[in-house]
Amino acid sequence: MNALLHAYTLLFFLLFGCKLGKSDLCALTDGSYQKFIKNVLENTGLGSVIGRADITGNSSDVTLTQMPPSEFFSYDPISQNITLIKELDTDNGTSTYTFTIQCNSNENGARETTISVFVLVLDYNDNAPIFARDTYNCSISEDKPVGSLVFSGAVAVDKDVQYGGNSQVYYSIIPGTFSSFFKIELPTQPTITLNKSLDYETYHRMVVEILAEDRPAYGPKLNGTATVIIHILDADDLNPAFSSDQYTAIIRRDTPPGTEVRVVPAIFAADQDSLNTSIKYSIADKSNLFEIDEIFGTLKVKGTLTSRENPMLIKATQVDNPFRVDTSLLIVTVLEVNATTPRFLQTSYKAEVQESVEVGTVLLTAETGATDIPAQLQFRIINDTSIFEINNRSRIILRAALDYETQTEYNFMITVTNSVSTSTATVTILVTNVNDNNPEIQDSDISVTTERRKGAFVTQIKATDRDVASNLSFILGGHEELFVINAYGEIYLSADPSALILNTYTFQVLVRDDGRPPRESAALVTVKLPNLTEPVSKASTLQVMDTTLTIILGSVAGVLLVVVFILIAYIIWRHKYVKEQLSKARAPRGHGARGLTYRQAELPDDLPKLDLNFSADLEETSDIDGTTIQDNPLSDEKINQGYLQSSGSEMDRDVGEIDIDTAVIPYNDDYGYGPHRLNYPTGGVSSFQTDNESSGSDISSHNGSRRGLMGGAANKIEPSDRHWGSNDSLPVPGSQNLLSPDASVVPIKERPAITVYF
Repeated sequence: MNALLHAYTLLFFLLFGCKLGKSDLCALTDGSYQKFIKNVLENTGLGSVIGRADITGNSSDVTLTQMPPSEFFSYDPISQNITLIKELDTDNGTSTYTFTIQCNSNENGARETTISVFVLVLDYNDNAPIFARDTYNCSISEDKPVGSLVFSGAVAVDKDVQYGGNSQVYYSIIPGTFSSFFKIELPTQPTITLNKSLDYETYHRMVVEILAEDRPAYGPKLNGTATVIIHILDADDLNPAFSSDQYTAIIRRDTPPGTEVRVVPAIFAADQDSLNTSIKYSIADKSNLFEIDEIFGTLKVKGTLTSRENPMLIKATQVDNPFRVDTSLLIVTVLEVNATTPRFLQTSYKAEVQESVEVGTVLLTAETGATDIPAQLQFRIINDTSIFEINNRSRIILRAALDYETQTEYNFMITVTNSVSTSTATVTILVTNVNDNNPEIQDSDISVTTERRKGAFVTQIKATDRDVASNLSFILGGHEELFVINAYGEIYLSADPSALILNTYTFQVLVRDDGRPPRESAALVTVKLPNLTEPVSKASTLQVMDTTLTIILGSVAGVLLVVVFILIAYIIWRHKYVKEQLSKARAPRGHGARGLTYRQAELPDDLPKLDLNFSADLEETSDIDGTTIQDNPLSDEKINQGYLQSSGSEMDRDVGEIDIDTAVIPYNDDYGYGPHRLNYPTGGVSSFQTDNESSGSDISSHNGSRRGLMGGAANKIEPSDRHWGSNDSLPVPGSQNLLSPDASVVPIKERPAITVYF
C-alpha cells in the first residue's frame, strides 16, 4: 500500500513539474495576475507615471489591451507604464481605483488572461476647517463661577476624508485682550469655559477669536477662525451707594414738627448694578427728633428741637435684598432763634484756572460776612475729590495737579460754621487748556518702498495731539527738493525721476501743533526706490564727476586769480619802490654842474681826453671802490647848465662830443681829501661832497647821489689852484703838470677852484 502511494505521488510531481516548466506569458513578472500600486497622493499631477504592470511576455508574444478604458489611468502596452490622466479626489470619490488589462498569448490554443490593477490613493490635506459662521454671540452672567460653560456652538468642519487624519479639527483660543478669561480644555471639542471671574461694571462685552486647525499626515496644516462675542449680564453683586459721604442741614430751634428740612446736598442713593433695584431709606436718630421718607429720602422735623448739633446715620437698602446696604452721615445743626449765622458773601463762586498751575496755588477766596474772629470759624469742602482744600481763611488751594484732557470742570460745596450756625456756598473751578502735550506720532520710524515717478505716493505720517482743539502741521526736515508733504501728512515724490540719483533717501518729518508755545515731535522716514538701471547709474555717476571736476577747476581758477592780483600788486609796489629809491639816490649831495664853469680850450693833441658819452644803463649802480655811477651831466638828456657856448666859435661842439681831461677831487666833511681817495693806479674817480648839502645853496650835486664821473685812465693834477685867466684862457696852454702816480694829496681847508678842461 505504501509503495503504491509513493508511485502515485511521484507521478503527480512529474506531471505537475512538466506543467510548471512552461511559464504563462500573460502573467506578471512575479507570477501573479494582480497589480497593486500603493501610496499615490491625491494631488499627484496629471501625466505622472504612477507605476508599471510588467507582463512576462513581450509585445511579440502577447497582445495587451486595457479593457474597459479607465477614466483616471491609461496603460501603454509597449512601455507598460500606468499614467494619471485625470485629477484624483479622495474627498468626494474613493481612495481605491481599479481597472483591468486583457492579455492574449500569440500561441495556438492559448486562453485570454485578465490582469487586475488596483491603485490605492492617499488623501492630501487640501481643505481647511471652516466654521458655519464668521461670528457667534452668547451671553453669561457676571456671577457665574469659574469653570462654567460659556459657549460650545462654534464648530468647524473639514471636508478632507473622514477618519483619514486630515479631517480631524483641533480648537484653541487665539491670544488677545480677553483670552485669559476663557479656555478650551479639550482641543478636539469647541467647548469654551470660564477661566476668570467676570465683572459687568468693568466690561459689558468681551470678544475672543477661536482657531480651528487640522494636523494632516500629508500636506500643510490649514486653519480657519471665527469670532465669539460674549455679552456679560449684570448681576446683583453691588450695594447701593449714596451720592455723598456726608450731608448737612441747619434749622432754627423754633422750627415746628412736620417741617421739611433742607439738606445739602439732597439725600440720594442708587443701586450700582444696572438692574436699578429700588431703594428704601431709614435713619438712626437716637434723639427721635427727625424722620426720613423711605422712598424719596426727604428729612422732616419730628419733635421739639434743642440748640445743638445732631449727627445721625442714614441707611439705603435694596428692597429685594436686605443684605445690599449703604450708609452715610447726616449732621443737623439746630440754632437759637437770635443766633448770628456766618454766611458767605456769595452763594456761588467761580474761577478759571490753567491746567499748568502749580500745586499749592490759591485759586480763590470765599469771603464771609461773619463777625466772628477767624479762629472761631471752621471751613470745610463737601463732596470733594481731594484735589482742592480750604483753609481757615476761606482760601481754596489746589492740592493735586489738574489735567484739562481728563476733566475740565469741578463743582463742590463749601461750608463755614462757628459751631452754632453753618452756611454753605457752591464753587465751580473751570480748567483751561494749556499746550502741555507733544504730538504723538503713530509710527516714528517708517521705511517704505515706492516707484520712481513724479507724484508717486510715498507714505502718510499719522499723528494725534492730546491737547484739545490742537491743529497739527507737517514739515519736511530734508530733501525738500525731492519730496512734498501736505496738510494731512501725506508724502509724495515731487521731483523728476532724473533727479533721483540715489536708491535710498532718509529724512525727518516734524509734526508741530499750534499751541503757545508750539510743541513738536519727529518721525524718521526712509524711502527706498527701485535700483537704478545701468545707463542711468552711469549718467548719474558722470554727472556727479562733472560737478566735482567743475568745483575743483573753479577752485583752482579762483586761487590762480588771487595769485595774479597779488603779483600785479607786487609789481606795482616794486616799481614804485624802485622809483622812490632811485629818486632818493639821485637827490643832490655835492656840487652840481652849476658849480662848474665849462669852457672850450685849445689843447695839445697829446693831452689825454675823457669821453663823456657814457652809454651804460643808468639805472644800475656799481659798488666799485665805494663809488656810485653818476649820470653824465653833459649828456643829451641833461640840461647843460655849466657849458657856455662862444659866439659861433669853431670850437663849439655838442655836449655829447665834450671830453673831460681831468678828474674831480672829492672832499670829506672837513673840506679835505678824506676816505674817498682816488685810486690812481686804476684811474678811478670819486665825487666830492660839501658839509652843507641841505642848505639850499646853488653849490649842490645836480643828480644827488654819491656818484662820480666814470672815465678812462685819468691823470692826477697838482694840488694847486687852476683858474681861468682874465681873458678866459689858460695862462699857458698845455703847461699843466700832471701829478705823478705816487704824488700825494695835501688836504686843504678852503674849497679849491676847480677848472675843467675841454
